[in-house]
Amino acid sequence: MATPQLFQSLMTPAPAVGKGVVAVGSAQNSHYPAVYGFKDSRGRSMKYGGGPWPVNAPATGLVVYDLRKIAASTSAPNELGCDLETWDAAAKLVQDKSNSIIAVPYGGICSWGWKITIAQVSGFRYSLVYSLQDGDVFDQEYNSLDPLPPYYGITINAVDGRALTGGLPNSKEGEYKLFFTSKEFESHPQFAPGARSNFSSWGPTSDTLDIKPQISAPGGSILSTWPLSGTGYAILSSTSIAAPYASGAFALLKSQFPTATVQQLQEKLQSTAKNILYAYDKDLRPSIAQQAGGLINVRFDELPPSASGKRTVSPSEINLGDLDALKPQEITIKNNSNRSKTYVISMNQRERLTSSRIPSSFRKFQELLPCVDWKFVATFQPPHDIADVHLPVYPGFIRVTNNHEVYGIAYLGQLYSRFNAKYLSTSNQFGEELPVIFYLENEETEKVVNSIQSFDFGENSAIGFPWINFANLQSTQIWRADIVPYNTTFVPDVYGFTFNVSNSHGVPDSALPLVYPKLDFLPVEAGIWLWWINGQVLDAEGFSNGEVPAGDYRALLRVLKWGGDPEKKEHYESWLSPILRIVRP
Repeated sequence: MATPQLFQSLMTPAPAVGKGVVAVGSAQNSHYPAVYGFKDSRGRSMKYGGGPWPVNAPATGLVVYDLRKIAASTSAPNELGCDLETWDAAAKLVQDKSNSIIAVPYGGICSWGWKITIAQVSGFRYSLVYSLQDGDVFDQEYNSLDPLPPYYGITINAVDGRALTGGLPNSKEGEYKLFFTSKEFESHPQFAPGARSNFSSWGPTSDTLDIKPQISAPGGSILSTWPLSGTGYAILSSTSIAAPYASGAFALLKSQFPTATVQQLQEKLQSTAKNILYAYDKDLRPSIAQQAGGLINVRFDELPPSASGKRTVSPSEINLGDLDALKPQEITIKNNSNRSKTYVISMNQRERLTSSRIPSSFRKFQELLPCVDWKFVATFQPPHDIADVHLPVYPGFIRVTNNHEVYGIAYLGQLYSRFNAKYLSTSNQFGEELPVIFYLENEETEKVVNSIQSFDFGENSAIGFPWINFANLQSTQIWRADIVPYNTTFVPDVYGFTFNVSNSHGVPDSALPLVYPKLDFLPVEAGIWLWWINGQVLDAEGFSNGEVPAGDYRALLRVLKWGGDPEKKEHYESWLSPILRIVRP
């Protein structure tokens, strides 16, 4: 088992993408395992999420300090606690950190977990993150970080958050306290039970477009063991917590079917998994790219007969590739029972987050005699109304049903040709028109090279090294940056200067350049990239062979189209820069 750690589409790192590895996504627990009660100095009762033990605080109570109020006294107020200046001010203001608790709201560009961590780094033994609005469902749930005695970081929901902040203005400085005397706990319902965890990353993989994760398991707010040198137990949330659950499910299934292969076990669990809920709208379901087969189901008394070996569906997932690789797919249903069965093959209409379109002729009814296999071919018609710059995929489920039996086959494809897609952004969609060559004139000022600019690489001037700034719209296997003579005969796809017959070089009176070897190859994912030109000649291993001689050059940026031949220049998308004049003493 492996846990994908994705935070954007098309980026699943090893080991989750390994061949034969089953990647596991996370679903939220139905309950937070340990919720305790506490009171404020005005006698009001509130609740917090333990981790899992109760807060061990002085019986005399903890003085509450509101980070919002502290932030107001700083030069750049950030009442959400996402800047270090506010925390430095709080650390200086609060002298007795062992008898105080710092309170900070959810929200901002940083996570609640970062706020608790920075509170601990700032010396606060006790910290509390509260919600004020019934907004994001995940901000309303109880959460906890890994235990770190003697520090305690807790969370409270919006109802108690409003009660807490309501008590602060009505109390004198240093008088509003919280008392953590109760040791009684309850298992409290969460706001998004069974939903895909908001930290659970998603695919598909950038190279093979494999469905990752392939199945989901409980991984949000799970009571787990913890080193005895620490607290013995912890409440943890991660795909790394979901993976052991899935591993146990595979082991349990293997004990029932000792001769089954890993692939057969995976098909049984994927095809009988349940759709995960979409946290923000219960009428929707997350994309296959997010939940894959769905939430794993190990309740054998609830599973259809296929899980007991009487009926099977294969495969349980289909990678359709991009438009160039799209082809019909063969699916097999095996009826190993002693009864005839009529199956309905259809597209799941509840998959409203998908954009796939299945022809009506695909919906079939088929009667299977006892101990008979049936193979059928499914064809797919991807939509054509979504720009490839969004890296769109079309995911969905093929449903195979018979009365109470429901089997799912997850599929996913990319609805355009990656080879024929646009790779280099030439618009200002990222805030500036790219690609560009720029340099730092000083610590605060960036300058874009529009025609010609001299560089001595810091030997005799303060002008910095030139940088290439570009946005790659698609994932690619190779991109390369070469320094070429200013009068190169290479014809790029995009010019970084005004090119015409009367001024083919972009600027007049340029000096004749010298020649030197090309630079090294580099891999790159879709995204915005900066690359500096350091004035060195590099060999194939990236080692310097000396300095680039004085002369006039251009930067030639090339991005290999997916599946292209690195030795064929027509398989690259290219950009040629303005002139870079290298000056040597």
